[in-house]
Amino acid sequence: MNWIVIRAEDPFENGIYTIQGDRHRHIQTILQKKTNDTVRALLTNVWRGICRIVHQTSNETSLQIISIDSQKPIRKEHSFSFALPRPQTGKKIFYLSGCFGIGTLQFFLPETRNQEYLTSPLYRGKEYEDYAKGMSQTGNIFQAEIHYSKERHWKPKTEDQRTIFVFHPEGEAFSDLRDVYLASNSIEHIFGPESGFLENDLRYYQSLGAKIVRLSDLSLRTEDAYLAALYQTDVWLKTHAT
Repeated sequence: MNWIVIRAEDPFENGIYTIQGDRHRHIQTILQKKTNDTVRALLTNVWRGICRIVHQTSNETSLQIISIDSQKPIRKEHSFSFALPRPQTGKKIFYLSGCFGIGTLQFFLPETRNQEYLTSPLYRGKEYEDYAKGMSQTGNIFQAEIHYSKERHWKPKTEDQRTIFVFHPEGEAFSDLRDVYLASNSIEHIFGPESGFLENDLRYYQSLGAKIVRLSDLSLRTEDAYLAALYQTDVWLKTHAT
């Protein structure tokens, strides 16, 4: 936990945030911070910066902002869609999403077993717990919107003008499409089920004008492919911005 994630529901009075639970224990026992020491903290979708500990008890820590640095969203119009994965993979996807900060995270249901995964507590209100762990790792402040669809495929809205990338081992090299990627304002990234896309699936996406791309010559797990895509595009976006 490199950053303390302050939640909207945390008590806030006279410029002081009060936190309890795991975050308080982390400050006290892992970081071994005391009154007047400073910690790095963030408030989701609002700010991140340095806070001073102004009061501490055995149960809670009170923080006051002393400096803030700006962070601009570089993926606000970027959506990542997945065939709903088994919960242990889903936890990794939420964590990585929190690390990098994305606009929208969507899940579709191509097979019966994907629908069964929806009974997991992870997909019934626990999503942002792992997302927040990612935020606390990197200091990303932006929280994604999370949506579930009962459709077999990702489907565009009527007004969509986004560029679509479908990740598939037999596609063209994604690394060769930097200029295409950076020229696109709104982007959809689509990852298939564990068993892979069916030919009909690929034809469907191609009919939408999607680019079928590969991240590696290796066969990657969903979470590894997601990390590879996030890292590659993060480098492109940040070097382009400078």
